[in-house]
Amino acid sequence: MVSNSGYSENNQEPLGYISDDQFFIVNSCGNDKFYNTSFWQRRFSGRKDYYLIYVKKGVLSCNINRTPYKINKGEVIIIDPDISHEIYYSDKVYHEVFWVNFTGYGVTDVLQQLNLICEKIYYVEDCPVIDNLFMNIIKELQIKSKSYIIICSGYLVELLTSISRCKKNCHGNTHASESELHKIMNYLNESYHHQHTIEELANKCNLSPYYFIRKFKKVSGYSPQKYLLRIRMENAKKMLVESNLNIGDIGTMVGFKNALYFSKAFKEFVGISPSQFRKILQDTEE
Repeated sequence: MVSNSGYSENNQEPLGYISDDQFFIVNSCGNDKFYNTSFWQRRFSGRKDYYLIYVKKGVLSCNINRTPYKINKGEVIIIDPDISHEIYYSDKVYHEVFWVNFTGYGVTDVLQQLNLICEKIYYVEDCPVIDNLFMNIIKELQIKSKSYIIICSGYLVELLTSISRCKKNCHGNTHASESELHKIMNYLNESYHHQHTIEELANKCNLSPYYFIRKFKKVSGYSPQKYLLRIRMENAKKMLVESNLNIGDIGTMVGFKNALYFSKAFKEFVGISPSQFRKILQDTEE
């Protein structure tokens, strides 16, 4: 690992520093490179300040507030103060990351004005000024010339503004379009009989599970789990009506591991058991 970093006089590692009397200040900033190195960064109580990570190379696996994330090359994430986080650097991939920690009573307002939301991933690889702004902050923190705190604050505002502008002009991971989510819906309609995890579906959109669930529900009106359940139940009802397959086989064919679980889920969804549903329809036809 090769690290090039700088720290303000107020910074207190490894938890950082919080300021309630200054509007916007940088605590620390760095550029880390990992060559064939496996490394865990764990802060179960989080940091006192805000933590921004930009992945220049590689893919980071993270757990932030117990939610798994993948941060790919060219992406940025901001972590709120006091939020538990674990960040894993695999020895299978070369990683290069820039990071900056900042605090102040004005941070929330600045982020809101720039439409930057914490724990949301933004794609900004096509923004060439970002690297230079990180390096400018690092140099100022290392040399600590007169008024370096003010200068670093200015660079950070410019950095956040650049991220805000770039992410609006990119097709980033958190900007999954409705058409992408419609593809997931079509995929579920075609493969409802298979087992699916939220992580698998979210990865198809390059979203974190948390944001995938939110976006999917906004587009479809249902959570992914409920959407999949509806598909399975509609197909199960069709099979109960149009075939003489036994209930256990139908349950397996629509994606349930055993007949008991299928019957229970069917009754909760439809209001009656599969056998009752079949009998009512057969009696109606007669």
